[in-house]
This record gives sequence, structure tokens and C-alpha cells, in this order.
Amino acid sequence: MKKFILTVVSILIFTNFLLCETLKEKVEKRAESYYHFLKYSKYMADFNSDRNEKSLKLALNEITKAYELNKSVSYLLFKKIETEIKFFSSEDTLSVILNEIENYEKKHPGEREIHKLKALLYTKLARITKDEKKATSYFKKGIEEKEKYIEKKVYPPFNMDVGLYYFNKGDLEKALKVLKPLEKTKTSEGIYATLFLADIYYNLGKYEKSLELVKWYSSFFGLSKDLIRLEIKNYTKLNKLEEVDKLYKQLIGNSPTSEDLLQYANFLTFLKKDCEKALKVLKEIDKKDIENNVNFKLPYLKIKFSALDCVKRKLEALQTLEEILKTDKNGSWVIKYGEYCRDIGNSNEAIKIFEGLIKNFKSKSKAYKYVFYQLLYLYSRCGYYKKLIELSKKIKFEKMEDFPYELLFEALLKSKNYVKLIEILENLKLKKNLNDDLKKMVKLYEKILQFFQKGRYLNVEEFEIFLKKIGVKKRGINFANVYYNMINRRDLLLKYLKIHKNELEKWEYLNLISSIYLQDGDIKKLKEIAPQIEKITPKNYLDYNNIGYILIVSEVNIKKGIEYVKKALQEKPMEPMFLDSLAWGYYKLGKYKKAYEIIKEAMANGGNFSEIYEHGGDIAFKLKFYSDAKKYYEMALKTAYDKKSKDKIKRKLNGIKKPILIRLK
Repeated sequence: MKKFILTVVSILIFTNFLLCETLKEKVEKRAESYYHFLKYSKYMADFNSDRNEKSLKLALNEITKAYELNKSVSYLLFKKIETEIKFFSSEDTLSVILNEIENYEKKHPGEREIHKLKALLYTKLARITKDEKKATSYFKKGIEEKEKYIEKKVYPPFNMDVGLYYFNKGDLEKALKVLKPLEKTKTSEGIYATLFLADIYYNLGKYEKSLELVKWYSSFFGLSKDLIRLEIKNYTKLNKLEEVDKLYKQLIGNSPTSEDLLQYANFLTFLKKDCEKALKVLKEIDKKDIENNVNFKLPYLKIKFSALDCVKRKLEALQTLEEILKTDKNGSWVIKYGEYCRDIGNSNEAIKIFEGLIKNFKSKSKAYKYVFYQLLYLYSRCGYYKKLIELSKKIKFEKMEDFPYELLFEALLKSKNYVKLIEILENLKLKKNLNDDLKKMVKLYEKILQFFQKGRYLNVEEFEIFLKKIGVKKRGINFANVYYNMINRRDLLLKYLKIHKNELEKWEYLNLISSIYLQDGDIKKLKEIAPQIEKITPKNYLDYNNIGYILIVSEVNIKKGIEYVKKALQEKPMEPMFLDSLAWGYYKLGKYKKAYEIIKEAMANGGNFSEIYEHGGDIAFKLKFYSDAKKYYEMALKTAYDKKSKDKIKRKLNGIKKPILIRLK
């Protein structure tokens, strides 16, 4: 019996010893686990403060150790998975984590935190996947899991989670209703809710109220970068630009993100109108962010384009537009590119763009009509009269009130298509609601046609009688300019202008008569009026080019003329006529190689005019590029309209044969 009792006691003592040892190990493991959890909390706080991936990695390491030491605590598992979701960015890895969550859910159905983790995971997957269908599916699943998470608990009336749920879902009115009672209450939940209320008020358009809550919240925690950003948005909406500028300086003064810099550049470009500074800010943006993120790159390029255009760095702006089109092939940007080519003088490229666009629009649409008009003006500008006439045939222009008939009439006259012109004029006369300007134009062109067909010219007296009948005063001078140039009687035009000199401003008069002297090659007369022209202050880029060209051709002040032309080119850096003026300026200075490069650029950009080709031939001849000179003179001859110009070009062509023969010998 004693032996039995001793044996039982021994077994009990030994068992108790073992139990004590196991309990001791458990306590030690739990303590160590708690130690790792505290370290995890510290690293997570660091991560939430500076979003440093290194802190997140250390946090994941610590929570993994904590869970391994104490697997019985589901809370540690949830925190481990939550950290993994934040840390990993691979769709495959996140799918493995999702599988782990689902396996846990099968063993422990009804765990509320599982829905929270799944919502977080689906949101992350929706953000990183490149498959649009998958992204939509993940987003919907995330919302469903969030709703399940909320349904699992009966909330008190003003719970933060409910308010944040509605906020994230985009139902701001419900979020406001739930969070409003917590506004400015000095509890942890109230302070946190006030922060979200500031954002809600901003989105609801209550900017003053939003600013009030930002200031209240910052009195506890200071003004973080996120709060500065919210203040910026509010002050921008309130149009308090000085306050916005101060806040942006504060924001970008300390390790700004690329997004912050982009927003500041956007503010400087469109609201502050300080485009030079905006371009400096754009230079500070990390190039990796621009290249690796399409959603960031496109706004960056658009802001850069606007800033470059603002400071008149036109060619750089055009290159930026080309970059935009590689990313965004939206029709509006293609039209913008065509317009920009047109505005800077690159007419050939603009024509190419608009010709491509017109094929994509329905003939009755506003877009078709707009592109149609652009092409008409560009064809007229470049002297493509046959194309202009062909394009006009494709649309019932008689029904269009604002159709530019003067372009079509000029094209028909210059291409000697009198039959078609008569037909259009007759059809217009039958229209009931013909406006006064168009009536006058029809009468004028009918009169012009009569004299063309009769083979004689209007004299000054007849033309003045005609203009008096149709009641045209200052505009009659423009008609006279067109008509007399058309019939190559600039002597009559000069006489007419002198009679009507008082109806013109001094610069208009000088501009018109200098144009006559230029076309006639009367350098002597041009030199006489050049000093008067030099005293006139240019008002726009056309004035700069016209005055500059006159000073160059007359040789009164070639260097000043070049300076003026360069100012015109700042506005339209690819305008063929301006490039021609610049090339001729360098030609006059004896800088033939430089002149040759510029004149070739003028011809490449739509300079399809006899004068430009002739200048190209003259410059090539000076450089002894005889084959090029011959080619350009032949093109000049094809595009020349008056006999005097043609005879001059023929003489140059004949003169080029002798140097070619010498060269061959």
C-alpha cells in the first residue's frame, strides 16, 4: 500500500513539475511575443509617419516573430496578414495571401476581422492589376467585404467606422450625418472624425468651414503635409492665391513629392501666370516618376506645354505636344496639335493633320465644319488653290452663312476657272437672305469678271464710280489692292492709294505702298520711304516682319531688320514668310550658308511661293549649288503669276547655264 501511495505521489509531483515547466515556457513565449509586437507597433508608427518601406519590412519581420511564438492569438495573425498586404505588391503573392485568409475563414467562420482584411486585399489587388476587368471585379468584392465587416457589429449611433465607410463609398451626405455629432469633441474619436469632416466639407463646397476644422485639428497635432494640401485646395477654391502660394512654398520646402511639385507648377502656370517659375519647378520632378507612371506623365506634359507656350518657347512646346499625342491620341489633342502647327507657321504639317482628321468626322458635324474651315484657310495661305476648290465641292457651302467666299473666289480667279466662278455668283444672287457684305462682294467679282472677259482693265475713275455705287469706303481700298494686283497694274493701285491716303493710318499706307515697291523691285523708292517706316513702332508680329523685311531689302538697316524678324519668329517660329525674311537678311550680310539652311526650312514648312523659291535659287547660286539653284528657279517660275516676275526668273535660269558649263569643264 505504501509503495502504491509513493508511486502515485511521485507521478503527481513529476506531472506537476512538467506542467510547471510547460507553463513557464508558455509565459516566456508570450512575453517574447509581446516584446516583438511592441517593436512591430513602433516600426508601423514610423511607417505611417514617413511611408518608408524599410520600416514596413522591419514591422513585418517583428509581427511574424510574434505570431510564430504565439499562434493561438488570431489578432497577431490578422496584423501579420494586414502588414503583408501593405508590404507585397505582386499580384501572385497577394493571391497566395488571399488563399491563406480563405483557409482560415473555413476553419473559423464568422470572424469579423476577416472581412476587413479581405476588403483591404481586394482594394490593393484592384490598384495593382493591369487587367481592367479584374480590377473592376476586385473593387466590387472589396466593397462587399467592407459591407459585411460593418454588418457584423451593431454600432452605436455615431460610430467612426460607419462614417468612414460612407466617406470611402462616396456617400458624403450620410458620412456627414454620422460624423457631425463628433465634430470638435475633444476625444480621440472626435478629433479623428473632425479631420474627415474637413475633407467632407471641402468636397461639399463648404470651403470656409473646411478651413476652420483644419485649423482646429492642427492645434492638437500641428500642420501635416496632408493638411497643408487640404488648405491649398480650399484657398484655391476661394481664389486666395497669395495664401496658396505661401502654403505651396511651405509644402515643397521639405522633401516634396513629385505630385506636390506638379500641383505647384499647375498653380503657377494657370492661376499665378508665373510660367518661368513653373518650368523651374517641373525640372525638379523625379524623371522616374514621369517615365514610369502614365497617369502622372500626361498631366506633367500638359502643364509643361502650357508653360512653354506661355513663355513663347514655341518649338519646345510643339515637341511637348508631340509627346502628349504619343500618350493621349484623343481627337481634341490632335486638333490642338494641328492648330498649334498652324499658329507657329508650320502650314504643311497643319494641313497634313487636318486632312487626316476630316476623314474621321461626319460631314454634318461641328467638328467637320471646323476642320473644313481650317483647311480652306491653310490651302489659301499656301497657294494650294486646286485643293481649295476640290474641298469646296465636297460640301454644300451655299447653305453655310459664314462660308469664306473671298477665299474661293480668289482661288477660282487665280486658277482661271471663270465658268465655275460665274455659276457660283449666279447661284448666290438667287438667294433671298444674302447679307450686305456678300452682296457687295458678288457685285465686285461680277465687275472684275466682266473686265477679265473683255480683256481690258478698269481705270481709276471707273473703279471709284463702282465702289461708290456699292457704298464701300475703307474696305474699297482692300478690294482695289486685290484687284489691281490681280491684273498686274500696281501703278494704278499706287495712284489710287495716294488719292485715298487720308482714309488710312500712316502705317497702313506705308505698308501698302512699300508692298508695291517690293513687288516691282523698285529699291530706290523703297529706300526713300524706309526711314519713315523705321520710325513706326511695331504693334504685332506681322508689323515686326514687314518692317524688318523692308529694312533688309532696302539695306537701310539690315541688322535691325533681322532683329525685328526674329521678334516675329518668337510668335510664329515656323512661319515660311518670316523664315524667308530672316534668310534674306543673312544673305544681305553675306552669311550664305546660314541663309541657305533657313530658306530650306521655309520651303519645307509650306513656303510654296514664287518669291521664296526665287530667294532659294539666289542663295544656292551664291553658294555655287547650281543644280539646286536651277530646281528652285524652276519652282519659282511655276508659281509666279505676273509676266514681269516670270521674265525676271527666266533671265536667272538662262544665266545659270553658263556657270554649270564652266563647272563641267
